[in-house]
Amino acid sequence: MTHTPIILEVAFEPGKSIVIGNGERGIAIIPNDGGEREQERLDHAHRIAALWNMAVRLGLTTEEIDGRKIENALYKLEELELMVERGDLQ
Repeated sequence: MTHTPIILEVAFEPGKSIVIGNGERGIAIIPNDGGEREQERLDHAHRIAALWNMAVRLGLTTEEIDGRKIENALYKLEELELMVERGDLQ
């Protein structure tokens, strides 16, 4: 499976499904009944989207993420942090 380089967001309406998507289509739908676990499910949806978006920004492929190539991800993250410190990113 190839990683699709799109930025995801979370759409939420209390008591209804939580949708992770790119604004045009839903990628994942988390069932939600508005019960006591609603906030937990919403937090998970935001975390999934944030992790996906960071992978896109770091240029990681699904294969790298699935293959547990954490060293590569950490190296890229350190490089990104250095770029931010130097002001290379705007």
